[in-house]
Amino acid sequence: MKWHLKEKVPKEFIERFPEYPPLVLQLLYDRGLDTQEEIDEFFNPDYSQDLHDPFLMLGVKEAVKRIKKAIKKQEKVVVFADYDCDGVCGGVVLEASLRALGANLGSIYIPDRHKEGFGLNKKAVSEIKETGAKLIITVDCGVVNHEEVELANSLGMEVIITDHHRALGERPKAIIIDPHQKSDKYPFKDLAGAGVAFKVVQALIKDVGSKKLSETAGEIYEGWEKWLLDLVALATVADMVPLLGENRTLVRYGLVVMAQTKRVGLKELMNIAGLNPILEKKIIPTAESVGQIVSRIETGRYYFLTNLNTHTLGFILAPRINATSSLAHANIAYELLATDSEEEAKILASKIDEINKDKYKVIDKVIVSVEKRLEEKPMGKIIFEASSEWPVGVIRWAAQKFRDKYFRPTFLFNITDGKAKASIRSIPEFNVVEVMSQCSQYLDQFGGHPMSAGCRLQEDNLESFKLCLEKIADKKLEKENLLPALEIDYQVKAGEINWQSNDLVQGFAPFGKDNHSPLFMLKDAEIFSLRTVGNSDKHLKLELEVKDEGVKNIKKVQAIGFNHGIKFDDFKIGDKVDVVFEFLVNEWNGNRELQLKVVDLKKSQLQNPKS
Repeated sequence: MKWHLKEKVPKEFIERFPEYPPLVLQLLYDRGLDTQEEIDEFFNPDYSQDLHDPFLMLGVKEAVKRIKKAIKKQEKVVVFADYDCDGVCGGVVLEASLRALGANLGSIYIPDRHKEGFGLNKKAVSEIKETGAKLIITVDCGVVNHEEVELANSLGMEVIITDHHRALGERPKAIIIDPHQKSDKYPFKDLAGAGVAFKVVQALIKDVGSKKLSETAGEIYEGWEKWLLDLVALATVADMVPLLGENRTLVRYGLVVMAQTKRVGLKELMNIAGLNPILEKKIIPTAESVGQIVSRIETGRYYFLTNLNTHTLGFILAPRINATSSLAHANIAYELLATDSEEEAKILASKIDEINKDKYKVIDKVIVSVEKRLEEKPMGKIIFEASSEWPVGVIRWAAQKFRDKYFRPTFLFNITDGKAKASIRSIPEFNVVEVMSQCSQYLDQFGGHPMSAGCRLQEDNLESFKLCLEKIADKKLEKENLLPALEIDYQVKAGEINWQSNDLVQGFAPFGKDNHSPLFMLKDAEIFSLRTVGNSDKHLKLELEVKDEGVKNIKKVQAIGFNHGIKFDDFKIGDKVDVVFEFLVNEWNGNRELQLKVVDLKKSQLQNPKS
């Protein structure tokens, strides 16, 4: 694996912010935070200051006007939400808000991933019309559904689209709220689908205020919408949008809300997953506290800390929500998040947990099948495989695994009744949405994000589509593009391996896309001891001796390399090694020890003569 140390902070940047230590300066520079205002917002997201006015987003004003009309006239409104975690959470956010405002709501419509696929479909539109609906509001989908919107209009229904996907070509004839529209002036473009739905809710509440638009409206007090942030945060992390700017604020506050959530379904899901949310109220003692070293923080202000984090959302809760649409129907997840019944929540949470366990068994079968195919032929620049035996609901996880393992754009297809549906995962150098637009003559539908997308086409077009992709890949991808690389943020000195550095790093949380947990490099550390630990000796435990140049004192540092036990025979005591690591706090019996969590290691060029 290649190691790439990021560009060092330029002198001009250091001179502009002399109050920050070198480690912090490097991490700020890497994230493109180059003004005091951006740094203040990053370290201390403020709900009242850092969320942009929702009415800046194109289409919001028209959407609010149309929704208010529907509420006042008690026209039936149907929320049509995508079946993934982003769509389901956003659907609950929008539906709960419309209900509180007194809207006449029909049942939420979430399509069957296996039978209907992604986005609006004509069958669903016709069924919604039969309920007497006058207005359809989409969540996390719709921006590419021209024909379906046209059908809705012809049936006497209007459509409001809330989406965050990029659309190529002409827009549907609807009120569209999507920050990626060319003429949209909204300052932040990377909201998740639930984030866009939340902005519509913000606008509605801001416009309506304390007025009641119907007799069934509930009490909407100032700050009411903050209780929606648990689901907005979950969706934002699950959809892997950048955790910078407005998303960072939504997730930071959302974690605090989730730790005290009122949703009985979310409580039960956390309980069955073994999570025990903790929320602590802390007082800021000084304006110079670690992570709080910005001008707008006042001594004496309080903030909240929780043991929940983005790993909790992205790797424990979101996979369970997503599993429902993969092997069953996303309505199960919706019912869990929307229910007020503790008894129903327990039943649904247990059912979802079982579905999630079954999901991994199915994924393993797909992985074994694809791996066998790849072993039988030379590896190309893309991975492109299809089968009628691979369930459409799980191939996205398999695609992710193969993309990560081989660092190649991966296209995996389910074939049913002569039609192929793909889950696609890509690498930064290969924007699959742009690439598919160049091969669109073979596709019935496509869309998504640059590194995570999907498409549909006729089975007969698979080979032509593959050849088109391979031709583009041959031009766009060089050999070095297909080698995974560790992007290292900062080379530490021995003296910087301490609790202060760890605390400074934690000031950058919550971590996620474009704000990853930082990777550090330590050079020329000497192995004092090493052994394997864990079941089947899977992990590598090291004690390293490190010191800074010109310094006599030697420091011993504990390190653990999870799943690195296989490398035990490659090293011996006395070897000099370079290590890429993250800081790790090991806690046991009330003790806390700072360790290095080894991501990769190799022998350094500088070795002892005896070596």
